[in-house]
Amino acid sequence: MNKVNSVEAESLGVKKRKSTPPISSGQVNNKKVKIEDQPQTQTQTQTRLAYSITPEDKNGNDVEEESVEEIAKQYKKFKNAAKFDLNSEELFCICRKPDNGEMMVQCDGCEEWFHFKCMKLKQENSNLIAKFFCKFCDWQNTGVTLWKRKCRVSWCKDPIRNDSKYCSDEHGKLFMKELLVDKKPITDHDLASNKIKTIMDHSGYNYEVLINLGSQFPELDIVKEYNETNGANIDKFPTETKQELNSIKRRFLKIKQLIEKFEKREAYLLEIKEKNKSLNDKLLRAIYPEVKTEDTTSTSGKKKKSSKSKKLDICFHDKSLDKISTEKSIIDEILTNEDQFNKLKTTIEQKINEESDDVLYNELLCIQDRKKCPRHNGWWNLLNDEVTKKLIEYNQTLDKLEAQKKAALRNYSIEIYDN
Repeated sequence: MNKVNSVEAESLGVKKRKSTPPISSGQVNNKKVKIEDQPQTQTQTQTRLAYSITPEDKNGNDVEEESVEEIAKQYKKFKNAAKFDLNSEELFCICRKPDNGEMMVQCDGCEEWFHFKCMKLKQENSNLIAKFFCKFCDWQNTGVTLWKRKCRVSWCKDPIRNDSKYCSDEHGKLFMKELLVDKKPITDHDLASNKIKTIMDHSGYNYEVLINLGSQFPELDIVKEYNETNGANIDKFPTETKQELNSIKRRFLKIKQLIEKFEKREAYLLEIKEKNKSLNDKLLRAIYPEVKTEDTTSTSGKKKKSSKSKKLDICFHDKSLDKISTEKSIIDEILTNEDQFNKLKTTIEQKINEESDDVLYNELLCIQDRKKCPRHNGWWNLLNDEVTKKLIEYNQTLDKLEAQKKAALRNYSIEIYDN
């Protein structure tokens, strides 16, 4: 198990097995340990164990990890070994022996059963297995064995409860008694008894206050002022921190300007889409004045197509809109200027009557029939998608800059606290 000592546990739900009645994780009989589908919370599984889980040999002594070459040889032998003995008894584990009553655990990868001793696992840790992968599945990167975090009481081998560091209230009280009353050293990382007393005094021995200690980072007043005044007090920071914050702010403002620009373009493209339709309708009425509508309604209420119905669907792709800097299309001028409109109407009438082969009006506006214009097929969607993509990109950049600002302020606070 070459990753047991360093694995970081995760929230998980272990899949159920089809064979053998399930025994929940931590329940052990004389034969097998079954890891059942029991999701673990982040508190239970995401932290490293408070003590080391190391492989052991048959005598209970810690052993060195096996090399990749050794595991590869064992795997080849394991795969080629018989599944049943001469008495038709099923054989298990790498030792290929029948179930003789020794404690076993099932692999979540290959679903084979293995003896604790053969996997160099300590039986006393059986309740702490959250998800087990044998040495072969580990070697093949199928999965890594995960462990539940153990109770802080040194000799207890039970997993912690949800939102706790102990398996029970009794062990929580016992741990605090050993630390505060008996003054028993726990680990190098534990608080000294005098510090714990200071914390208890600070919380006023109030449970709600105590459990919320550390839930929020204690911001310095200068940091709070910076956030509230949008950086007006930046001169109060050290030179290095000030330079970093100013650099972040300059980039932030630049991105904000780009976002405003593209938001305006996004809104304008929506206007152009509607104006494109309005221009087609206006040209249809001007070129075919006898046609009032494409559809007529019968007495029965159903729409039927008029024999005189005409339809005009011009592409109207404006070449100038391909440039991001363009803020106004020639379509606006055509819709508001009668001379420009009449000029466009004449050009399109000539094209309809096949008197002209022009495809551009004023060298900017495509006047091809939309269905006969593959060059600009879906032009509006392409322009709009480009704007949407840019807006997503810039907003993500803003989030990153905001995170950088928080990190700079946090690092400054930590430096002050450390000193």
